[in-house]
Amino acid sequence: DDRVDASRGVVTGWTWEGGAPLGRGRAVERPLPSMSVTANGAVALTDAAGRYQLEAAAGAPLVASLSGPAVVVRNLSGPTLIADQPAAPQVDFTLGRATVEAELAQTTAFREATRAWQFLIDNGVPPTALGAPLTTNVNLADTCNAYFSPASRSINFFRAGGGCRNSAEATIVAHEYGHFVDHAFGGITNSGLSEGWGDALACLMYRAPTVGGDLFDTGRALRTCDNTYRYPAGGSDEAHALGQAWAGFAWQVRAGLVAALGEASGDAAARALILPSLRTNAPRIPEAVREVFLRDDDDGDLGNGTPHYDLLHAAAERHGLGFVVERDPAPPDQVVDLIGLARSPTAIDLAWTAPG
Repeated sequence: DDRVDASRGVVTGWTWEGGAPLGRGRAVERPLPSMSVTANGAVALTDAAGRYQLEAAAGAPLVASLSGPAVVVRNLSGPTLIADQPAAPQVDFTLGRATVEAELAQTTAFREATRAWQFLIDNGVPPTALGAPLTTNVNLADTCNAYFSPASRSINFFRAGGGCRNSAEATIVAHEYGHFVDHAFGGITNSGLSEGWGDALACLMYRAPTVGGDLFDTGRALRTCDNTYRYPAGGSDEAHALGQAWAGFAWQVRAGLVAALGEASGDAAARALILPSLRTNAPRIPEAVREVFLRDDDDGDLGNGTPHYDLLHAAAERHGLGFVVERDPAPPDQVVDLIGLARSPTAIDLAWTAPG
């Protein structure tokens, strides 16, 4: 019997942390969870520490690839990383190199998109709702952008150039994954809210307000959830600008709850109030904000406040959204384009950047 009773090992990859690949930060060899290791048709998934175990005949090819239940990575500027070795009792894999941008983009995109997937599952999103692994394309032959495509069910990241670094950076990966999840629950009903979801997911995941802090060679951040943008009375603005109202509200709610309850409890309370609105698929930002008040309510009467009404209202007021609990959720001069709300864009990107 030439079987290896259990070929086991650890899968790691060189990923970039603290910025965009080969930008600010550094390369770190990290475990790659939820990754497929295969041998002659048998498949094992790595655990949170990157460990796997599966039966295989001695000498059979073991293959570790950047695919799993969350994402499948494709490198569009060359071969996609894999690692292979003959089966043995102990086989460890390391994917990528610490100094190669195209390889760092692949491993980083895999790890961070998988983290977003796991973060949402840990916060109550059923894995079945997220569906099949999301195609994650990296090193596209363009620069200074990233986007989600509903048509191809993919998130896409660009190589370095044109004054920008490689966009497979942790918070940008999370932003684009946020578009995908928004689309998964009934489609993208409002592009401004979806842009807000992208930023909010990144900020809540990483517990920090900056999004795309290392995209530009100049060091200027793309956006921040800690902003003072005010939702316009007409409800219309460029989508990325408008999204700041939802992302800013979400971040201020978290900040208020952390101040009131402490870091761990406040962060957990913020996630419990905000993230369920992904699944309810609010049509616009005002409705999403009102849902947070309703979720916080404990007696079915918003008129007498909620347990955290003061800090929720302060966060809403900061972004011009206090009206959602003071009168009808729509501002008096709001014009709702029902056709626009029903139409999903063909691609959602982060091309807009803040002035200055």
